[in-house]
Amino acid sequence: MTIDDFINEKGRTISSKTKEKFVMLNFPEEYEKIRKTAESLQIQERTFSEKMYHFFNSRSSPIVCKNCKKNVTKFRGLVKGYLEYCSSKCSNSNKDVMLKKEKTYFSKYGVKNPSQSVEILNKIQNTFNKKYGGNPAGDPLIKAKSAETCLKKYNDTHPFGKKSTLRIEINKKNEEKFREKHKDLNIVSYTDEKWGICTINCDKCGKDYEISKWNLHQRNKRGFHSSCTFCNPIGSMITSSLESKIINFLDSLGITHKRDRKTINPYEIDLFLPDKKLGIEINGIYWHSSTHKPKSYHLNKTELALLKGVRLIHIFEDEIVLKEEIVKSRISSMLGIYKNKIFARKCEIKTISPNQSNSFLEENHLQGRCGALIRLGLFYKEELVSVMTFSKDRKSLGRTAVRESWELVRFCNKKDTLVIGGASKLFKHFTEKYSPGKITSFCDRRWSPLNSFYSKLGFIFKGNTSPNYWYFSPGSYQKYHRFSFRKNVLVEQGFDPRKTEFEIMAERKFMRVYDCGNSKWEWVKE
Repeated sequence: MTIDDFINEKGRTISSKTKEKFVMLNFPEEYEKIRKTAESLQIQERTFSEKMYHFFNSRSSPIVCKNCKKNVTKFRGLVKGYLEYCSSKCSNSNKDVMLKKEKTYFSKYGVKNPSQSVEILNKIQNTFNKKYGGNPAGDPLIKAKSAETCLKKYNDTHPFGKKSTLRIEINKKNEEKFREKHKDLNIVSYTDEKWGICTINCDKCGKDYEISKWNLHQRNKRGFHSSCTFCNPIGSMITSSLESKIINFLDSLGITHKRDRKTINPYEIDLFLPDKKLGIEINGIYWHSSTHKPKSYHLNKTELALLKGVRLIHIFEDEIVLKEEIVKSRISSMLGIYKNKIFARKCEIKTISPNQSNSFLEENHLQGRCGALIRLGLFYKEELVSVMTFSKDRKSLGRTAVRESWELVRFCNKKDTLVIGGASKLFKHFTEKYSPGKITSFCDRRWSPLNSFYSKLGFIFKGNTSPNYWYFSPGSYQKYHRFSFRKNVLVEQGFDPRKTEFEIMAERKFMRVYDCGNSKWEWVKE
């Protein structure tokens, strides 16, 4: 017996032959094998056709969804077998399916999604106009019919109304997930509101405290020792896991530090190093976004600290999470602590490749890789220990009329390494070989409110810029420079030209975070 015995000339299943009784009478030996296969796979309750499929294809297990890898898919027949996906949700979220759809849509409509096609949108609107005289959602008869249907199905005129059985069911599931997620807490009462107030009993102080689900989420996310609002009142400065990393690092170096509320009153300095006249701010990216802090908040703290003779640096959350070792190296450098010291006179200058430059910068510079025309590397015993890159004036910084005008884009040494005279040696090599008329460079005031580096190279201070901003999506640590989201770029991507850049980005659920601006420096050929 083969599968061909059950398929006609058109390649379709002969249903009369796939009946269990037919196989049992005509192929008794094979029938017994099919029965045993079904028992081993525990599919005795499935159709006989499905059992035959497993037998002919030597399947040792049911077919599971290609996307979620969990649910068993629907059986289509002896010839076609099983569906690839368990649901339309899994099918539509599969990358291969999505790409195939995009290609089809693009070939038909010139867009990746039919909803982006002006032709289709106009066709939909014309249909609405003919049938309903406009948008059907605004038609009183349709509204009434919709409300009547919802009332029958969900016991409310809206599917997510307060009395809706659908909403009650969803809220019940959400509560179960919430209690499972926080099973280590003694939850007294739970609210249905998205970020509503819950009551929890503290296992330390024994009191019942109220806290919003949002605050509870943020405290857990940032590694707070306790979510209790009595043990740790909301608004009090609680040492987070981010601060703990920097505190532990300073302790390992034997550096004295404290939280300071007097030096730049009414502001606070998270970590103040009185012996070094250095302040360190640990800024959570969400709570220090423009939603919660004004544009000049970080700059004001920096300038107030300078007036008091304190160098204040601001470290954002993403830098500690993504580039912790570089952050620690920068702090060590400010404290004059290095694991390695090398003299530039013992090093050799070489022009390096983009890959070498980008790899080194990603490993050792907070801003990472950059575009550049000239990439110079300093090598000590064949090891790259310092990099300096130059480019022509960037569009985002404005063109200049000076001939042979360049920008010093990046400079950094290997982590935890001081290359004595390294910057001077690389800079001198560039000016002698390429004869620039002017070189401009920008220094991040968030990390370097006072910078003697440029003065030593012969640069002149030209002033400070306003605070810059980046975009980020809540829940993500990735920051994007504003230059990539200029309004003309967004409009070219299909966004509404009547809206501002900020309005478009807000609709896309992006938030802004401001820094302290840059200091601008210039070197001019004598």
